[in-house]
Order: sequence, then structure tokens, then C-alpha cells
Amino acid sequence: MSKKSSSKTNFLAQGTILVIASFVAKAIGMIYRIPLTHILGDDGNGYYSTANEIYTIILMISSFSLPLAVSRLVAEREYAGEVKNSYKVLICSLRFAAVTGGILSILTFLLGGVITKYVMGVELASYALRVLAPAIFLFALTGVLRGFFQGHGTMVPTAVSQIIEQIINAIVSVAGAYVMLQYGLKLGEKKGDAELGTALAAAGGTFGTVASVGVALLFMIVIYLGYRNGFKRRMKKDKTRRRESDRAIYRAITYTILPIVLSTLVYNISTIIDQGVFNHRTDAYGGSAENRARFAVEAVRAVRSRLPELPIDYKLAVRQEDPHYGNAGVLESELGIFVPLLVEAGVTSFHVTLANHSSLEDTIPPANHPYFKGEGCFLKFCDEVRQYTQLPLCGVGGLTQPDFIEQQLASGRITCAAMSRQLLADPEWPNKVASGQIKEIHRCVRCNKKCLGGLQQHQGTHCIYEKV
Repeated sequence: MSKKSSSKTNFLAQGTILVIASFVAKAIGMIYRIPLTHILGDDGNGYYSTANEIYTIILMISSFSLPLAVSRLVAEREYAGEVKNSYKVLICSLRFAAVTGGILSILTFLLGGVITKYVMGVELASYALRVLAPAIFLFALTGVLRGFFQGHGTMVPTAVSQIIEQIINAIVSVAGAYVMLQYGLKLGEKKGDAELGTALAAAGGTFGTVASVGVALLFMIVIYLGYRNGFKRRMKKDKTRRRESDRAIYRAITYTILPIVLSTLVYNISTIIDQGVFNHRTDAYGGSAENRARFAVEAVRAVRSRLPELPIDYKLAVRQEDPHYGNAGVLESELGIFVPLLVEAGVTSFHVTLANHSSLEDTIPPANHPYFKGEGCFLKFCDEVRQYTQLPLCGVGGLTQPDFIEQQLASGRITCAAMSRQLLADPEWPNKVASGQIKEIHRCVRCNKKCLGGLQQHQGTHCIYEKV
């Protein structure tokens, strides 16, 4: 076997290991989220989600892209035989992570109350956010070590640490939420604060993240210590003359992570802004469901008055309550208020989906999503909307199978089926269905690798079926 073929085989093997680990971790997450959601309840899940949204934004700023940057920089130097420069990348990256992660951890802990109260309008989420603060520092260091090993062509330490991390997270999150709920309820009785129990339960749930990242970091340190002697021997054999300065490496790290940080930050910061405005507004357009529907109703009426014959298809983004998915959309329990008001205003059809101011993996769920993983995963929202109107409904959510879609249309469950990823997988889907060539359809497997993944990496929207 040639060196090129061997390298390609090793790359595929390492990639497979990481994919399998990701599936296992997702499966564990799907399992433990069920009891955690029930323990926290509606209010507790709100505090838990708010804290995690802020934590995710801060993580993206501090260290979310560090593993990719370190992996790339280490791999480039290893390929050139510059082992000493490769080691310097590790040291500089650990310093970089310690400083940025440490500063943001401290600021998050000190300003947690200010952020949750005045920015998010959910003051009691401060307990959960402050508990999460140390995880920012720990994750930054863990990410550097993971990236270092990935740069050396091995995904095993990363894969194993992710599985260990998720197992610890599952156990500690559920146990922590339960214990802190009991403690919080008793403390709340003494202080006369009925909401303290669920707030502390959310904090107990987020402690699972801190514990799991801490254990993952210890695992990576142990692996590195076992690898260190062999690496030092390789450095002694490094005869290359180029030696990079610390400044050059810090510059390379910054230039590598900056585009990723900015792109992910711009998308996700909208969640914080939306929720902050939504939670604080107290005028005629905020507060009650009727008031929050007012802007949409007035917009539809204005369009209808100027263009009386124009069909108006309204995108109705629904926020699922149990378990909680989606933000800034219409609550399921409020559809009975929103839908009739919009119909009266002049809407002629609804495009029904999950509220899309949340994680992209919830909005465009992969096949291994912990909740939305079946064919037509968002059609349940159409069923809820159907209770309040007989207008045409357009359904979405992982639609790929012609027979399944035909059944939904024939039953009247939906009037129209919308697809995006499936049409990327096979733009000829409608023609093949119409001509009876169903077996020749390239079915979307909902891997999100080239479509959503390409979009996030600024490589365009593509599909794994495309010919390279």
C-alpha cells in the first residue's frame, strides 16, 4: 500500500472513531435529558436554558474554536518536521487558553447576576450561570489538549474524553438537579421564595457540565503525560532550523480562530438580544400573548389593506415547552390565541416549524438529534395549529420519503410539504417522484456535514452526494 493510500485510510479510520464517539455522546445526552427535564420543570428548564445560552456565547468567544486552531497549527508543523515548533504551539495555546478562559470565567461569575437580570430578564438564572463559570476555563484547556492530539493524527483521546465527559455530565446533572431541588424547596419555604427550588435545581443541573469538563481535562492530562517522553525524544531529533517566536504563534492562533468566532457569535448573539428584549418589553407589544401577537397582526392587516388579493403565507415558529426547544417563538400553549388573531387579520396559509432562534442543530436537526430525529419531525406542530384553523398548512422537518409525504397530504394533515436538505441531496426529487423513479432518489441522511457544516464554515451549501 502506498504512503498516500495509507494516510487516507488512517484519516478515514480516525474520522470514523470521532463520528462513533459523537453518536455515543449524543445518545447519552438524549437519555439523561429526559429525567433532567422532568426534575427541573418548566421554570427550572427556563433558568437552565438561559444560563446555557449565555455560557455558549462566552465559550465561543473564549475557546470554542481552539481545538480546530491548535490541530491545524500543530499538523502544519509536524508535516514540515518542525517538532519543536509544534510543541511551542501547544505551550502558547495553553497560555492563551488559560488567560482568555480565566478572565471570562471570573467575569461571568462576578457579572452573572447583572447579565441574567438586566440583559436576559431572568434574574434567577444567575445561580446556574455562576455555577457554569469555571467550565469556561476548564473547557479552554481541554480543547487545547484535544486539538494537540488531533494535530498528531489521532482522534482517540478526543473521542474517549468526549464519551467520559458525557457520562459524567449525565450522572452529575441529574443527581445535582434532584439534590438541589430538594434543598432549594426547603430553603425557599424558610425564605418565602417559592421559585428558589427550581432556580437551585437548574444550578445543580449545570454543575454536571463543570464536573464533566473537569474529568475530561484530567483524562487528557494523563494521556499527555504518558505521551510526553516520546515527544521529547522526537524534539531532540528535530534538526530543522526554523524557530518561531511566541508572538508569531499567538498571531497565528488569533488569525485562525477570529473568523470562526465572529461568524458563530453574530448568529448566536441574536438569541441573547431577542430574549432580552422579549423579557423586558411592557408596552402594548409585550407581556400578554395578545400583546405579543399585536405587531404581527398589525403587519398582516397593513399588507392586506394595501393588497387585498395577495396570498399571505405566515411562518409560524413554535416554541416547544416540554422538553424545551426553540426560543423567541410562539409557545405551544399560546397557539390558541395567536392563530385566530392572525387568521382574522388576513393570513391565508401557515408555514409551521420550530422557533429558529435556538441552536442550529435544533432548527435543522440531524438524524441523531435527541428529540427531533424522525421523518416529518416538526409535523406535530401542524397538528397543534390545525386545532385552531382549517387554512392550508405547510409542513417541514426531515421530509424525504415520497410515500410518507403523500400520506400526510392525502390525510389533510398538511397541504404542502417543504424540503431543503433533501433537494440539496437530489434536486431532481420532484421529477423522479413524478416519473415513478423513486428508487433512484438520493435520500438525505440528515448528516448536516456539507449543508449546515459547509454553511457554518463559509464553504457554501453543498451535499455529501456531490461529485468532488
